[in-house]
Amino acid sequence: RDDVESRGLGDVYKRQSLFITGLTYSQTVFMENESWNAVKSKAVKENRMIFMDCYTSWCGPCKGLAQNVFPQPKVGEFLNSNFVCCKYDMEKGEGIMLYKKYKDNIPGFPTMLVINPVDESIVHKVVGYTEPDALITALQDGLDGKTLAVFQKRYEAGERSLELIKDYCKALDVAYDLSLIHISSPRDSTSSRM
Repeated sequence: RDDVESRGLGDVYKRQSLFITGLTYSQTVFMENESWNAVKSKAVKENRMIFMDCYTSWCGPCKGLAQNVFPQPKVGEFLNSNFVCCKYDMEKGEGIMLYKKYKDNIPGFPTMLVINPVDESIVHKVVGYTEPDALITALQDGLDGKTLAVFQKRYEAGERSLELIKDYCKALDVAYDLSLIHISSPRDSTSSRM
């Protein structure tokens, strides 16, 4: 150690250590394949929503998120400060149970769910590989109450403002929920007149 410091390398090692520590801290911290009860308990204790990455081992876009999106400092800072983050392979361990529980909200992989830990309800979801800035924006929308469920309820109540339609379409796209989209063709309108 004295030899390292006498050559002036001690400060270099300290800076590298600080850099590595900072980089690790900024990455998204996941409770990976932990028990679901442990995840819920932690989220309730910390008064935060759960961010669940639903993936499979064979899914290319899932690997892309794991390698290119979740390690980014801005994504890690956002997720770590707003959620208890977990990830489950939907074909292994507790992931199988969670897939059965939430399968109506998982149209494909990857799917990222925002879950209320108290009642285990889905608050928001983002489906598919999503670039870092778009993921942060989509999740912030969910935290701000700009969710598919909210927009659907307003639409079903008869609201048709341009702002609602744009927000509703954006939420449908982010959630990849095609079941709610009904597009009538000219043929549909002709047959209804007869």
